[in-house]
Amino acid sequence: MKSVNVSVVVPCYNCGNEANKAIESVLNQSMQDFEILLINDGSTDDTEDHLKALAETDERIQFFTQKNMGPAGARNHGCRVAQGEWIAFLDHDDTWKSEKLAMQLAAAHKHKADIVFTTVQNIDPADRVAEARIAPSVQDSQETVYQELLHENFITLSSTLVRLESLKQVGLFTESWCGVEDWALWLKLAEQGSRFYGIDEPLVNYYWMESSLSKQHDSMQEQRQALVAESLATSAGQRLGLIERQKIKSSERQCSAWFAAGSSWTSSARMYCQAVIAWPFQVKAWKGLVKSLLRR
Repeated sequence: MKSVNVSVVVPCYNCGNEANKAIESVLNQSMQDFEILLINDGSTDDTEDHLKALAETDERIQFFTQKNMGPAGARNHGCRVAQGEWIAFLDHDDTWKSEKLAMQLAAAHKHKADIVFTTVQNIDPADRVAEARIAPSVQDSQETVYQELLHENFITLSSTLVRLESLKQVGLFTESWCGVEDWALWLKLAEQGSRFYGIDEPLVNYYWMESSLSKQHDSMQEQRQALVAESLATSAGQRLGLIERQKIKSSERQCSAWFAAGSSWTSSARMYCQAVIAWPFQVKAWKGLVKSLLRR
């Protein structure tokens, strides 16, 4: 296939025809110089048939299948076969606004960025906008992006446009992670000096489903904790002061406690306690602990 500007990588596992809306949102982009790479990650239902049918509707859509390797493995497959200078990641159940790619490419060139992300609208199961995840302005604080990312993964995967060469330089996604692989990738990119830029426009709809990996609280909180510990052990992490390192540990425990609050007040309270122990001067951690104990 001829060279294109952007390769859109869409991993799919047992999603049937649920990818149709996501693909339609790509085809409706105002910038049309792209290819769409559908990666069937060893689905056991009729997903493969639906993806093949999609690939027959437009010559820019390509279909690939592999044994089940998880989301990181599927995205890496897409990166390895991509023809574009830029990679745009899109989960099969998310959608884009029509101007997303055009605005990101313009921002990337204007600000000499290697990764451009956007504000995201969270959509609840009733198809209502629950909240917006704001893309912070990091363009003037590139030196502290790694530190800021350790406090919080503020980048939503489906909102990103990343230079393929930068991804290759850090070895793509680490496939041993499942659920925090995107956070791990941003940290690797920040550590090696990639330039980040955030667009504060809600250009992505992120659909918050009960089956989302981010709702598998026990596994996710363990991975968050392990990733932060691993990152703090790197040379970049070691350069941070002791107080900052403790604040980062507290931030991670607060994040996990917040996610767990809806399903287990005991787990939430335990993690808020851990957050307070790590950094006792964080008011939010104390408020979260009180709310958990009061089961609010």
